[in-house]
Amino acid sequence: MVEVALAVLIIGFGLMVMFGLLPSALRLSEEAEVSTRNALFAETVLSSLEGAAAEMKAPGVWDNLGNFQVELLSNNVPGVGTISVTQEDEAVALCFPAVSGTPTNMRYRLFIADVPGSLRTYSASLILANSAFGDFLTQDVFHAEFTFMGL
Repeated sequence: MVEVALAVLIIGFGLMVMFGLLPSALRLSEEAEVSTRNALFAETVLSSLEGAAAEMKAPGVWDNLGNFQVELLSNNVPGVGTISVTQEDEAVALCFPAVSGTPTNMRYRLFIADVPGSLRTYSASLILANSAFGDFLTQDVFHAEFTFMGL
């Protein structure tokens, strides 16, 4: 009789611990999904921008940040659409992925700037928020650099 009570107690304690860990596991799973989606979005956008920059052969485009931004952002990003450079206090909302899968609302900020001390080199910073109305306090930041390799 004592053995049965002890076994029930151990099983009850084990179930209690397992059910107590379940919310934490679900939260971590959701965070991993968001992180993966953000990395996929950043890879899609930054790879597309790097490809567009690699196709820009005219040195005149690379001499001015404004010309570079216009030329770089003139093409649509596959699966995303048009990407635009943002100001410090604004963000662009969109659904990603736009082509397949379940679309998820998110917001981004994209900054393109000169790299100090480098000629014809620009950097892009892509900052992502986790939802259409999410804050940028818990954000993922991705970077890429574009360098003119022509003559």
